[in-house]
Amino acid sequence: MFPNCIKFCTKNIARGGERLGIYYLEKGASQRPSKVVYDRAYSSISKATKEDFDWDQIFEGVEWFHFTGITPALSDEMAEICEIACKKAKEKNIHTCLDTSGIAYNENNQIFLEKLEKLMAVTDLVMLDIKHIDPEEHKKLCKQPNEQILKFAQYLSDINKDTWIRHVVVPTITFKKNYLHDANLLLFKETSKRKKAQPKLSF
Repeated sequence: MFPNCIKFCTKNIARGGERLGIYYLEKGASQRPSKVVYDRAYSSISKATKEDFDWDQIFEGVEWFHFTGITPALSDEMAEICEIACKKAKEKNIHTCLDTSGIAYNENNQIFLEKLEKLMAVTDLVMLDIKHIDPEEHKKLCKQPNEQILKFAQYLSDINKDTWIRHVVVPTITFKKNYLHDANLLLFKETSKRKKAQPKLSF
């Protein structure tokens, strides 16, 4: 019926916990913005344990391990699980990638930094979302500042971690000359420190 659809193997899905996490999107209207609510209390992933995952079986035939920033942030157990998974992936020459907004970065929390350093040691690439480069516009768009996100970008540069910046260009929101200039300036400054080619914004 669907000859061109992608087929997913579900044999390695771990089942457990009381429920699945739920994502609510409340669509805005007029002056009222849209709002997202994450309901992860007692969800399967937040209650997962190291024993739930057979990484040798899960990584069979795999070339790329992609995990989100929220996963290790759910619990101390999940942070350890992500580290174990990345270590096992590296043993098998599997590329590891962390996909995150960086909003939880806290340079003043030593416990957080220790966990982050362990994870970065076994992570090949970070995909970092920068929703808006301007602090005030970022607050309007995301209801929170971008200060920690930019600090996380600085941290990634300082540890020389390969990073892909995702910056969505939206007419009237981010597609303005001064915003694009500031975004390009950030990328140029950080890549210049690492003596790599000048980044370019293309459309």
